[in-house]
Amino acid sequence: MDKIIGLGNALIDVLATLKDDTLLDELGLPKGSMQLIDDAKLQQINTKFSQMKTHLATGGSAGNAILGLACLGAGTGFIGKVGNDFFGKQLEDAIKEIGINVTGLRKDDKVHTTLALVHTYPDGDRDFSFYRNPVADLMLNKEEVQAELIKETKIFHFGT
Repeated sequence: MDKIIGLGNALIDVLATLKDDTLLDELGLPKGSMQLIDDAKLQQINTKFSQMKTHLATGGSAGNAILGLACLGAGTGFIGKVGNDFFGKQLEDAIKEIGINVTGLRKDDKVHTTLALVHTYPDGDRDFSFYRNPVADLMLNKEEVQAELIKETKIFHFGT
């Protein structure tokens, strides 16, 4: 049994490094902010990001904590929900490859995996645009959480 379990938002970070604020100004996004975006804004950002080098990474508080612990050799597992889409598959593959138990990861055909579009700057500053319209990680319900995954856990990390 895994000793450390994380339950929380299952999301993918899409990272792009910006040279300056020009792109944010074009998109109407304030620098240093965290915005919830709709389908139209996601499409605008995707159009711009498609012309740039981007990097996909797993994200979310619980996911990041569990990922770090797994990299240090701890027995870990993750409980969450993703869409049955490209990004959900990316997240599942990435955490399985590191050795995180994905028995608690659920997939949903009716919603999307949460995306965090992260705009980073050479000085390390960043802003976030979260696409949550509708998304799987908000749809995880108690019937989908297997109690036996948690019972013998030594550390339980709950992140939002």
